[in-house]
Amino acid sequence: MRKLILKVSEKWNKNLITYSLEKGITSFLTEEQFIQKIRELAKVEIISEAGASDFVIGKNIHYLSIKDKSDEIKAVELSKSAPVIVQLANWKIIPIENILAQTDNIIVEISSFEEAELCAGILEKGVKSFVLNVADMEEISRIATFFEKLEYSFNLADAEITGIKTLPVTDRVCIDSCSMMSTGQGFLIGSSNQCLFLVHSESVENPYVATRPFRVNAGAVHSYIMLSNNRTKYLSELRAGDELLTVSADGTATINVAGRIKIEKRPMLLVKAVYNKIEFSVVLQNAETVNLTDHSGCPVSVSKLKTGDKVKCYLEEHGRHFGMSIKETIKEL
Repeated sequence: MRKLILKVSEKWNKNLITYSLEKGITSFLTEEQFIQKIRELAKVEIISEAGASDFVIGKNIHYLSIKDKSDEIKAVELSKSAPVIVQLANWKIIPIENILAQTDNIIVEISSFEEAELCAGILEKGVKSFVLNVADMEEISRIATFFEKLEYSFNLADAEITGIKTLPVTDRVCIDSCSMMSTGQGFLIGSSNQCLFLVHSESVENPYVATRPFRVNAGAVHSYIMLSNNRTKYLSELRAGDELLTVSADGTATINVAGRIKIEKRPMLLVKAVYNKIEFSVVLQNAETVNLTDHSGCPVSVSKLKTGDKVKCYLEEHGRHFGMSIKETIKEL
């Protein structure tokens, strides 16, 4: 995950800091005189030269201005013991490329959206952490939004439904999240780590119950769900506070948070689908209000699914071990 750190120096600007917090920035590079003021606003991470900081410059984090080749070499050497914030005297891509080719343990100081965009694509993998030396709220918003969309994006495929089978009553998990969702949005869930179905949120108008745009009727307890750290978890393991991903039909995603997990006995359905001649499945509650997401990004009720329908899925080439993607042959039938 990419990390954003706001630089607060010389002048106190409470509005800028609170705005940054609203954008999800909870780390600050600052001076001793501002530490207490920032900590009064929220629970945050502080980087400074003061001993009361979470990261003390010169001790467990380094701060280095890059002026020439010798500074590049020094940055790489310092990165072996602690993260290095690099500030470019004359902002150019090449020094960052040279450092990033040898270490990932760097944080680049930037002052504009354009610099952020350039750093994101360096050597294909991009810089992972940034200090924002930015005092403009709109610029902070552009940068934060850019990295959020860049970090969480999935190439969704259209899998073809091959079968639907009714199952007895089993344990079903319902996830009430802390953010609202809209049409075309839900969570990635499935019986196989290599194929997660886009299970739609209850943001759909229906004659049976009121909409619950924060809810996803997620399926059986054994199912996997995609988390914000690119790992999966069993639905049975979810707890309030877990960071999930609200995924849209176009593959873009944003962080969501589980607020409440409900496990109840419900009649279920086994839904099977095929992609590239490989069959996958998901077990969902047998109810009109439970939806997958069709090829056009619209919700489709499991009660109306039929063979030949296309639904959105996220497919991985490799399996997973303890939720982490690994290059190992794993078959889940």
